[in-house]
Amino acid sequence: MLIYPTIKMGPLLGLQGSGGGLGYLAPKGSAGGPPAGAASFLAFGGATASLSDQIGSLDFGNSGSITLSSSTHGGPPGFTNSGLIAGGTSNNTSNVRTASDNIPDLSGDFTIDCCSYNAAATSTASMSWSIGNYTGGGSWYIYNSGGSVRFDTSDTSFSGRLGEAGGSANYTQNKWCVSRLRRSGNTTYASWYEENSGGTGWDLKSGSFSGTTNGTGPNIANSSGGRMILNGWAASHGAGGGYQVGSSQLSIAWIVVYASSFTGTPYVG
Repeated sequence: MLIYPTIKMGPLLGLQGSGGGLGYLAPKGSAGGPPAGAASFLAFGGATASLSDQIGSLDFGNSGSITLSSSTHGGPPGFTNSGLIAGGTSNNTSNVRTASDNIPDLSGDFTIDCCSYNAAATSTASMSWSIGNYTGGGSWYIYNSGGSVRFDTSDTSFSGRLGEAGGSANYTQNKWCVSRLRRSGNTTYASWYEENSGGTGWDLKSGSFSGTTNGTGPNIANSSGGRMILNGWAASHGAGGGYQVGSSQLSIAWIVVYASSFTGTPYVG
């Protein structure tokens, strides 16, 4: 009998479990392993830190722009370290990014949770992640610009907007937080969580917001060269390196993508 772990890897044969039967070696790093029901899971801290998706195929490149398992900002609940992001020079050259046409499926319901630590004040401008094709004006993201927070969306060709909205929820400087962009039907929601006082989980911050989103978003089959990048704006407007904080100010511990509208508490390793 073959036993296939949920993490992206082949079957492990001949491993003896406690009952004498076949078993498998659990991955190290994040204590709980990949979250149940996720379509993609990337851990940039811990013993399994990698730019490769542990479940799906949302693999990132430009390894020279991230220090995996860095202790600079420590780690969020369940982690002791994280991925320290270098400041990119522009959104299509040195940023940590996926390959062309390798993006989450944004055609219907989805959730993107990104766990980050931002040492830059909210008076700056930043995007922990964004999805676009560098030449079109449309893209998906949650942004901060001088304390103003919005999400934006795009159609399959990154040439038109499906909807946008703004609110007051934002990251807390020098604290581990989780941003969540979630679509359910014709509504998209944006929220921020912050590490709780005991360092064991997440508290939802006030000011979550939502907006109407009409139409079909991009997916890997029709994304017009779309990519997901970290610490920058993947659109023609961001070609000069806008909406990214400076080198060593941003750390990302993990990214979870659900192919559904996920309303549970964010992941804890």
